[in-house]
Amino acid sequence: MNIEILAPEIHQANVDAGWWSDLNTGARIERNVGELLMLAVTEIREAREGFAFGHQDDHLPDRSMFEVELADAAIRLLDMVGGLGLTQKVSAYATEFENMTRFKAVETILFDIVDALATAMEHHRKGRTDEMASNLARALVIIEQLSVYCDFDLMEVISEKRAYNANRADHKPENRIKAGGKRV
Repeated sequence: MNIEILAPEIHQANVDAGWWSDLNTGARIERNVGELLMLAVTEIREAREGFAFGHQDDHLPDRSMFEVELADAAIRLLDMVGGLGLTQKVSAYATEFENMTRFKAVETILFDIVDALATAMEHHRKGRTDEMASNLARALVIIEQLSVYCDFDLMEVISEKRAYNANRADHKPENRIKAGGKRV
């Protein structure tokens, strides 16, 4: 995964789609880092559910829920990295991690991702940007290594999901602003 290319690209697509803007005014907003991290955690939880029960994905029915939710987590993290201006730091830290998935069960590896995200939050809370970036890199590396471990092409799934999301009615600002619309 090339973080230096993907993070700015995914972030800009999300800016263009209005995810980093006030839905009423269009003004740029500062996103809540804790919320962004928790949204990534929810994708990992959904990946675990897909893995445990062998579900196919609702949106990409030719893909497993496990694959798509891992891709969703990576997309959310890459957007966050781009939005917080951490692309170079996270990319540099990503080279430091060896095989993080070796000899572990999939559910343990999923917990390792959550652990990296929780640790990133703790460092963010204490104003330690470098340590936060290192843990975001660790989460992204583990996601990528898990895709190799489970024999699927993460980049292909990310590409398919981004294409799908670009055309979703519930992702359009005019529908998100409605009562009950998707906010984050």
